[in-house]
Amino acid sequence: MEKRNENKVDLIIKYIFVFLVASAIGRLYEFFLILGKGTLNYIEHFPTSVYTLIFAFPYGIAIMFIYFTFQKLDKNNFMQNNWILKIIIGTLLINIAELTTGLIALKTLGVMPWDYSHHILNFKGLISLPITIRWAILVAIIGKFGYGKIDNFIKKPLSKKIKKLTITTLIIYGIYLIGIIALKIIR
Repeated sequence: MEKRNENKVDLIIKYIFVFLVASAIGRLYEFFLILGKGTLNYIEHFPTSVYTLIFAFPYGIAIMFIYFTFQKLDKNNFMQNNWILKIIIGTLLINIAELTTGLIALKTLGVMPWDYSHHILNFKGLISLPITIRWAILVAIIGKFGYGKIDNFIKKPLSKKIKKLTITTLIIYGIYLIGIIALKIIR
């Protein structure tokens, strides 16, 4: 019985690790877009930049939605069956995650996490047609090149280094969130 629970804990840690890695990669991607001409000027919107790690959540949420959806649709190869449906569903899930996170940020933190209001067919500046097309391309790339790697990682035994890194990151992230809540209360 203890062995079975240990495997569930390890599986949860692997999912959290994938979530954290996707969040970090996604936020780095956003950072490079911002530097390039992107979606938000951090100097003008400094209060938003304080919450930057929270705004990484859509990437982690999206990758987990995509992974579980692809698992349900086809446990084999991403491109083998229903790959267009997978791209459409993955893109829809990313947009839902981005919109939900953005609306929560606006309502609870009072900040605009990103601004697509200058894009055509945008909704409250939080999602837009050009970004949706970008997400569709990203989902196709993740599906083709990343899905198998994530699936293999999930199926392998959890290494002690990954376990320690994940737990340490969660502790640091918890401290960060407590700090953000404290800043919000103080203001």
